[in-house]
Amino acid sequence: MKKSKYRKWILLWGFLVLTGLLSICYTLYDSRMLGEVFDQVSPNSGYREMHDDSLYTVSFRSRTDTVQGIELFLEKMPAGNGKDIKVSLSQNNKKAAGWQISRSEVSDSETTYFPLEKALTNCKGDRISIEISSSGYTGVRIGVSSMDGTETPAYRLISDPLSKILVFFLLAGILILGSTIFAGFYLFRKKSFRTEQAFVTIYIILCLVSFLAIPVFNTPDEDHHFYRIYELSQGHLISDKQVTTENGQEVVQVGREFPKDLCPDDFETRDVSLWDVKNHLGDKVDSTETEFCEFANTALYAPPSYLPQIIGVKIADILTDSPLFMAYLGRLMNTVTFGLLVFFAIRLSPFGKNLIAITALLPMSIQAANSLSADGLAIGIVLLFVAYILYLKYTKTEVLHKKEIALLYLLIFFLCCCKIVYVPFCLLLFLIPQKRFKSRSAYKRHVVTATVMIVVLSLGWLLIATSFLGGIKANVNVDTAKQIKGILKNPIQFVMTFVRTLKVYLKEYLLQFLGERMGWMNIYIPSFLLYPFLIILGVEVCMDQDTGKHVFPTYLRVFLGGTSILIFLLVFVTLYGQWTPVGYRLIEGIQGRYFIPLVFPFLLAVKPIRRIQAQQTGNKQIPWNSYTCVLILNLSVFLVLAVHVLADCI
Repeated sequence: MKKSKYRKWILLWGFLVLTGLLSICYTLYDSRMLGEVFDQVSPNSGYREMHDDSLYTVSFRSRTDTVQGIELFLEKMPAGNGKDIKVSLSQNNKKAAGWQISRSEVSDSETTYFPLEKALTNCKGDRISIEISSSGYTGVRIGVSSMDGTETPAYRLISDPLSKILVFFLLAGILILGSTIFAGFYLFRKKSFRTEQAFVTIYIILCLVSFLAIPVFNTPDEDHHFYRIYELSQGHLISDKQVTTENGQEVVQVGREFPKDLCPDDFETRDVSLWDVKNHLGDKVDSTETEFCEFANTALYAPPSYLPQIIGVKIADILTDSPLFMAYLGRLMNTVTFGLLVFFAIRLSPFGKNLIAITALLPMSIQAANSLSADGLAIGIVLLFVAYILYLKYTKTEVLHKKEIALLYLLIFFLCCCKIVYVPFCLLLFLIPQKRFKSRSAYKRHVVTATVMIVVLSLGWLLIATSFLGGIKANVNVDTAKQIKGILKNPIQFVMTFVRTLKVYLKEYLLQFLGERMGWMNIYIPSFLLYPFLIILGVEVCMDQDTGKHVFPTYLRVFLGGTSILIFLLVFVTLYGQWTPVGYRLIEGIQGRYFIPLVFPFLLAVKPIRRIQAQQTGNKQIPWNSYTCVLILNLSVFLVLAVHVLADCI
């Protein structure tokens, strides 16, 4: 029986590793040329059909000594083949190479590579010209860039391409090594392993890979998060405002004067590569020259929501003047804090331990934990808060000690300061039995104290920040007051807008929640790597037998499920007021990652009760198959991301 079980697990392990290898292989096949690129222009004006007498030219000074080929953004049209496309490359007005290709020869990936038979050398500063022409219908569209009203072809000048075969073996080695390390724990330490240990093992492996796969400033608004964190580390709680004039109108900018190039332009794009990080390793903060950096979208975040990152950035600022070191140490502190919060949430929770671990190990959760954003802390605090409430209700049998009460208030403090939409989780405080307090009067006193604390923290910072930074809008047509009045005046219309939004975007929210759009929300992960996470969560909800003999009354389900649904609705109401222009038929600004903190309490609310013997604990609670899937699928996701950051995209 045991041999059969091990054999099945090894087959699962092998199948998952093979799936990961195929994912890496396909991504490499579909990717641009890998390696550092000094001269490139993205197709920011879209694609144009190549037809009769089409002619696109571009000329520029080379920033590299060697040219081994060019990449063009070509796209096949649905119709059949036509005339050939002619491509020529010139150096100082002298033709260096020429190509002629048909539609069938155009790559299925984003770009088509045109290699030179003999590389151009010593060409830094030389004038390089690219010409693309056709004499009839080609069945091909070309990516173009527009500057000063003139459309030119988008291109990438390849100087030192990185071998895709070499990269495949490197990434495959990482996948197999990480999977093998976990297999070792399964085969040799299975009996002594606990859920929190399984989480930490997987988390450390994934964090090591994700730090490589997601360079600093390559997650949503991470440059703005860094500005806000640096501001706070310097002791400034409130951002500055300056009024400028644009198109004859006064515009309020929110931010602060920082040393110039605190965050270089290369990091303010949506495609930061490992090559960008390499090129800025030697950067130093120069306080003699400053510039006003705008970060209105993160200026409203309360200081405690960035506490781990602030500590990391401040330590780095004391030790060095490298902005990259500051950013990475801030990231590291956030990563460690998230891991500790989840570790203690798993340890404290009387049941649902595997749901906590798997929720925290979703690809999007890992990205949030390994970035400078406040999302990681918010997810970790919610998981620990819910787990602690359940601990006080089911595991704790005595009157609460001062340290336990202090921890409860500390969690309330951070929960209220992280994101205001998650404040309704404080309703779960009523799940703590009255007998956990010294007396009825003590219970009432804590209810009043906690209520006042929640109101002051939730609304206090909001009032302070808006009084200083009022008027910040995501769009000129956004009017929060008007939207709220509209909801109160015609709630049916808002409900229709809400339902319409779910109908259009529900699948997208679900995939975003899992990690379909990683990095700066511009790196798409194959769905077949993501849907298994839903299956794993479903299996754990239905099959995980870790509730023991705990009573799971209806009111507990109502509290957990009702609070989750309330917050789900509150997210839409908040973004309707703060992000959606007046008159829009859909609610804008919703991201799937906002719903990650709702997963654990909601799934507990709908979890079927399977009563088992209380002594059935320890390793028997660890679903090794699920954790094996979580690890290898995550490794596959982050190694797909690694391919992207090796391509030096723009």
